[in-house]
Amino acid sequence: MALLANANSVMADYYVMEAALNAARMALGKRAAPVDAPLVLVIPLVLILALPVAQLATAWWTTRRLRVLGRRRAWLWAGVNAGWGLLVLLGAPFLFQSYWPTMIAYQPGIAWALILSGCFGLAWAVTRTVLARI
Repeated sequence: MALLANANSVMADYYVMEAALNAARMALGKRAAPVDAPLVLVIPLVLILALPVAQLATAWWTTRRLRVLGRRRAWLWAGVNAGWGLLVLLGAPFLFQSYWPTMIAYQPGIAWALILSGCFGLAWAVTRTVLARI
């Protein structure tokens, strides 16, 4: 018996192992066990994938309330967004001990969500600075 997989990540490793165990169970005439991902693996994945959506929602909310929030806080949050963008774009490869092309090849969902989040952080910092000057 051979089991082939076309993905390489923590989630894929978990599912590949469970698929292998279920194949062995069925080969022995037993029933396959249901495969549920543990929350320890699912929660970080969902949070990372939700980052760009949360950033867009807060950007929309902020543009509607920019005059109420004041210019001082606008400059502060522009700095926070710029810092976040740089941290993600420069720090994620270091954190995962990899390079962006490798991360895109082997974990495209997480890599693109992080790239979008970092680029959006930088773009929003510039946009927010311009809006604060108006």
